[in-house]
Parts: sequence; C-alpha cells; structure tokens
Amino acid sequence: MSFHVKFLIVIISLVMFNGSVLATTEEDLIKKLESDIWYDLFYNKGELQKYKKGDNFKKLVEVAENKGLDWHIRIKAIKLLSVTSNIAVPDILINMLYDPFFNHECPAIKSSVAEALGNFSNDSRVVDALLYSMNDGEIQVREASIDALGKIRNKKAIPALLKIVDDKSIALRIAAIRSLGMIGDSSALNKLTFIAEKDAINEIRSTAKDAIERIVN
Repeated sequence: MSFHVKFLIVIISLVMFNGSVLATTEEDLIKKLESDIWYDLFYNKGELQKYKKGDNFKKLVEVAENKGLDWHIRIKAIKLLSVTSNIAVPDILINMLYDPFFNHECPAIKSSVAEALGNFSNDSRVVDALLYSMNDGEIQVREASIDALGKIRNKKAIPALLKIVDDKSIALRIAAIRSLGMIGDSSALNKLTFIAEKDAINEIRSTAKDAIERIVN
C-alpha cells in the first residue's frame, strides 16, 4: 500500500472519529441530563460547547420542548439553552413563555423559562414577554417573571411592578419590591418608603428598606 493511500485512510478515519464525537443523539443528551454530575459536566467540563449550534443545539431545544419527558430534564435543558449564546435562544424561550400549553401541568417548567429569560437584558421583546407572564395563572410563573425583570433592570417594568407591591400574595409583593430595588430607579422611592414605614408585615417592610438602600446608594 502506497504512502498516499495510507495517508488518505488516516485522514478519513480521523474525520469519521471526530464526527462520531461531535454527533450526539437525543437519548445521549437525556442520559447526560439525568446524570448526578450533569451540572459539572456541562458547566465545568465543556460539554455545553457541543450544544451551542447545529444539530446538537436543535436536540437541546427538542428536549426542552418534549412534553413526554420528566419535567426535571426539561428544566435542565431550558437552563442550558439560556447560556448557549445562540442568537435563536431569545425567540425560542419567548415562544415557550407565550405558549399556554407549554407547562403541561407543571408550573415549574414555564417558571424556568421566565427565569432563563432574565439572562437577556438587551432585547425589548424579552421584557414584553415577561410583563405578559406576570399575569400568568400560576403564581410560580408570575414570581419568576418578576425576578427576571429585576435582573434585566429595564425601567419599562416599573409601573407593573408598582402594582404588584399591593398584591394579596406576600411572595409576589416581596419579589416586586426586590426587583424595584434591583432596577434602581428613584421613581419607586415614594411607594417603597410608604411600605417600609407603614406595612403591617415585617418581612415586607424589611425588603422595602433594602430596596430603598439599593436605589439611593
């Protein structure tokens, strides 16, 4: 066998080997997400790099959308999507948030979408989607949306958050007050000062004081 033929065989073998390493199946991905070390695997050992684009990225989306899978697996896929840096992710997550059937009887799934959208601060459509989901029927989704708006720190959310501070839910009130503090706009000071001084619930007064301190400092 000539040197050139041997060289060609080596090259073909390397290409096939690399292809097999890069290629993955949905089943492979699910097994990785089911692993006890999934977080370390994806975030610390570079596994996430394989899922940032191409067919592997599509498989990650498919796992997140697969209503037949355990909700824990879907939430892990959603969290990973939000840190892939793929430009398609905001649209994908926004569509999930607007989908009335996406929860599939598990509010934690859609609340994880809202939480994931908190990683996208430069997209006005994300703010609009989160404002929409603040009115979701599930309190867990509403709270996650409020938290995400605080993380994004877009002033457009302030009027809606000021309304939520008077909600009957203590959890939502605390989340809204905390997010107003994170946004840091002085337009919320009057309301927060009143709450800090007059509210009957100690935890809410304390949260309002913390929010005020964030804004003035």
